[in-house]
Order: sequence, then structure tokens, then C-alpha cells
Amino acid sequence: MNIAMITPEAVPFAKTGGLAEVTTSLSLELEKLGHNVVMVMPFYKVIKDNKDIKVKMLDTIVSAWFLNRQSEGRVYYANIGKYLLVYFIENDEFFNREGLYGTYQGDYVDNGFRFGFFAKAVINLLPKIGFQPDIIHVHDWQTSLIPLLLKTVEKGNDFYKSTKTILTIHNIAYQGLVPTQMVPELGLSWDVYNPFTGIEFYGNVNYLKAGIVSADVITTLSGKYSKEIQSDDHGFGLSGTLRGRNKNLYGVPVGVNYSRWNPSTDEYIKAKFDVDNFDGRHKCRQDLLKEFELSARDNVPIIGVIARLVDVKGADILLKSLNGLSELNLRLVLLGVGDDKYLKLFGEAKELYSSWMGAKFAVSAPIAHQIVAGSDMFLMPSKIEPMGQYQMYAMRYGSVPIVRATGSLDDTIIEYNPKIGKGTGFKFSEYSSEALINAVKKAVKLFKDKAEWQKILRNAMIQNFSWQKCAEGFEEMYKKVKS
Repeated sequence: MNIAMITPEAVPFAKTGGLAEVTTSLSLELEKLGHNVVMVMPFYKVIKDNKDIKVKMLDTIVSAWFLNRQSEGRVYYANIGKYLLVYFIENDEFFNREGLYGTYQGDYVDNGFRFGFFAKAVINLLPKIGFQPDIIHVHDWQTSLIPLLLKTVEKGNDFYKSTKTILTIHNIAYQGLVPTQMVPELGLSWDVYNPFTGIEFYGNVNYLKAGIVSADVITTLSGKYSKEIQSDDHGFGLSGTLRGRNKNLYGVPVGVNYSRWNPSTDEYIKAKFDVDNFDGRHKCRQDLLKEFELSARDNVPIIGVIARLVDVKGADILLKSLNGLSELNLRLVLLGVGDDKYLKLFGEAKELYSSWMGAKFAVSAPIAHQIVAGSDMFLMPSKIEPMGQYQMYAMRYGSVPIVRATGSLDDTIIEYNPKIGKGTGFKFSEYSSEALINAVKKAVKLFKDKAEWQKILRNAMIQNFSWQKCAEGFEEMYKKVKS
């Protein structure tokens, strides 16, 4: 199949979160499965300024009509993987900026025009490069206009008459709300501006909703999350719209990159190890304690936390649980950045509990690898988790997950049952510090039984959440929608 992967982010070009890893890894795996894949994304300033990224200019111009004038952009391309081409659409007015979507002061006020132009330019580009897609796979609000435009403005375009569209929602909290003036600017009829089957959302145009109501298939990167977002508690105002499309809404589990996260080859960690040889893990454990200036005997468990310190990642219940955790004879190491209030509060907690808690308020790949390689348990108390991956990294390194049963955390972790020796971690459902502490207590109790702990450790380390499995899931989805 010919698959056009349309994305606002991709590694190694531009990244703000996990979306960039998903689109690149998925595209490369689909290529390995024998599909013809191209990627298209904006030509941001961060890509232009990166001297390590080698791009070439294509002899073509793409355009879109906005603000009573024609907006144009040149096209560049680069190769990744074996043959995969990534096309970059340039428009300095829209994309030559410091941030991808905004600054620390807020989103860019013209994001509607920026990604409206991008959507129209993508539709303009594919015929010019001779790539007739069987599937156009779009990601998040920034690209969600494409399915709508193909079903309305471009309905008579023969080039796309056999094309099917798939929207992947990475995080429904981000929806792309723009002024109603975008309806005529995009060339849309006012018929689409309605709250039931259209793109109206409390007096605004909602770009993500445009994709939800018009894509042939909607996916998330978690089966549990696909159900959660249909509830009023987690749908961020779109639960009713999603329930209306539930027959076309699926969850395809996210994958992880085992070439970068592999304890037998990891260059960031003190010693290599694997499921058949744990010797190196003890050195990693000691190295982690040294990094966080803590001491502990082998019978004292180390809990690792790598997270954005914000409400949705469970920062509030983690903070409330610290006093209770202080009574359990354990060590806790935390790496993360986040909201100022949590940076301040966790900084104070670090001083208060300095005998057993260490914290670094930063983003650091080497320390992240140290934590998953040296911790005995890995804690993720998220309130919402659309596509968490650290629990999967942790399992491969023998750090047993303790997670709240939400989204991808619930999908990927099996509660350990000591009666049959099956399971990969510990889960709690209630969003509270009490539930978190009780789950940690269960893990600490099992940790003291070395024979049982070896069972759960081995169970966790042999789990396979490769990108190949994720790509095969999407391949099946593509075939279904084309049949």
C-alpha cells in the first residue's frame, strides 16, 4: 500500500513529545513490512537551523489561498531509514519561528492559519510528487483538517477518490481551537459549522473534531484510552462526538524502540545485563544510588520516577503519598520537570526526606537510562496516560512497574498473582495517595521474597512491545478500511 504519514512532528527533525517518536518509528516499521511510505511535515525553524540535518530542495511549489492572497511554500526532502522520504513544507511566515506551536507565553494566535495552510499544502503536494496514497494517516489536531477537506472541498478530486483516512489521537486534551473565520478561509461551507456532526465547539472551530467527524477510522495508541475518551470525565468535551463514531474508533497499542532501550547494549548504563544474566544490574543499582547521593542495602528497594510534574501525570497524589512512603524503608529517585508549583514542592520534599529521596529537576537521557537500569520498581501514578512508554522500558530493564490502571498503563501491565507466578507489575485504580501507597506496600512485600521477585522480574523482562507489533496492528487497520 501507499501510505502518506502526515505529522506535525518526527524525530530526528522536530519534537515536543512522544508523537515525534511514534510517527517516525511507525513509518520505518511499515516500510519494513513492504509498504511505500512517505512522511510530510512543516519545515520549522528548528529543522532549518540544525546543521546535522541534510535536506534537499524539490523543484516544486505548494500553495493555499488565505487572507485574500495566495500563500506559497517551497518543498524540501530528506531520507531516513532505507528508502523513506520525509517532505518538508516551507513557509517562513508560518513556520520560521522559535516554537512549533507557541512560546512559553502561550499558543500562536494564528495557529488556525498555520496548520490550515499545511493541510491544504499537503493535499496540493502529493499529486505533484506522484504519490497517490491508499491511506493518509494524520496525527492530532495539527493535521486533522485533511480528512475533512478531502470529504468537502476536495470531494471531486479524482486523485484522492480511492484514498482512505486514519486519524490517530495522541492526547485528546489538545484540540486546536481556532476562530470561526477559518470556515470561509478554508473554503468550507457553513454547513460543517454545527455542534452535532460538524466542527463547531462552543463558538469556535475545533480542528481535532474536524478529523473525528470526517476520518474513515479513528485510533488511539491504547485500547483502554480509546474507551476512556468516550466518557465525559476524559473526553475533554468530545466524548459525545466520539461515542457517535465508536464503531470506527480503535486502540492500537504503542510500541517502543528496543534498539535504544536495551540493557544488553545500553551505552548510558554502568554495566550491561539481560534476562539471562543479572550480574550487571547490581552495578547499575549502586551507580544510581551514587548519582542521587543515597545509600541503601540490597534488601531496601529503590523506586524510580521519571515524569512531567503536572497534575495529569499524578504529581499531586505522588506528593501527598511521600509521608506514607517514608515509613516503608525504601529509596525513591525522581527525574522530571513541570509546573513551577510542583518544582517548588518537590524541591522542599527532597530536603525534608533527604535520607531516602533524591530528585533532579531536569530532562536527561543518561539519567533516565540510569533510573530504569538501577531501580527495583518504577512508579507511574498518572491520572491520564494516552500512550505511556516508560513502563515498557522499565520492564525490559527489570524495574517492576507500579502503575495506576489507566490508558496504556492498564493495557500493558498485568497485575502479579503470586499464587500462579504470573503477572508483570502492580496496579491501583482509585486516583488517591492511599491507593498509591497500598500498591507500593504490595510491591515492597513481594520484594522481600527473593524467589517470588525473580519470577515477576523475569516475567517483566521478556515482554515484547516492539514497534513491529504496533505497525502490524496499523497494517491490519489499513487493510480493514480499504476492504
